Amino acid sequence: MIRISITITIIITFITIIITTIIITFITTIVPSTSSPSSLPSPSSSSPSLSGDGPCPRHQAGFPWGWRRSRALVCLLRLLSPQLALPHLRKSRGNVINISSLVGAIGQSQAVPYVATKGAVTAMTKALALDESQYGVRVNCISPGNIWTPLWEELAASTPDPTATIREGTLAQPLGRMGQPAEVGAAAVFLASEANFCTGIELFVTGGAELGYGCKAKWGAPVEAPTIPP
Repeated sequence: MIRISITITIIITFITIIITTIIITFITTIVPSTSSPSSLPSPSSSSPSLSGDGPCPRHQAGFPWGWRRSRALVCLLRLLSPQLALPHLRKSRGNVINISSLVGAIGQSQAVPYVATKGAVTAMTKALALDESQYGVRVNCISPGNIWTPLWEELAASTPDPTATIREGTLAQPLGRMGQPAEVGAAAVFLASEANFCTGIELFVTGGAELGYGCKAKWGAPVEAPTIPP
């Protein structure tokens, strides 16, 4: 039964990928846009860390164009998840693990479309967890922070001082390092395990980047500091 369940899941995944590709191609072809990729702003020269003033990566850049792709993502989430995965999951009493992002909870500058879609993934996770609980289906999400991936390395290399950029990203975590992809995988294994009294949760895999206070006002921003009476 376990092998049959895994086989069905793999087949559903392949079908989802094929339909996703078709729908993205269709939407990005026919939906009008006020902007195009060639008119997008180039990444800034600052760090891609979670300090809130990082550059605008290619998968986040451009407000109108970004919203166009974000709408496509939302359509896919609403269309594919219920129609393809849930009928099987209800029969097998399986579980759903979505990948969101820490910035969906705390925000990030120059990344409105990306942050909005990740916030939507988290909200969908909680709503779907309520709807599917009657079928024994658990729905959770993982929100990674700074994870050292090829994309992070590529973004750092595009800045004037990659070493300083990587250091800033590293210092964003109280643990003093970035996470590894395997640690996100381990979090997924936990959520899929028999420790199954979890549903509707957002599991931060962030090294504590969201904790504590920090300097968030940019240079040039109006700052009203209180004065101390003499």
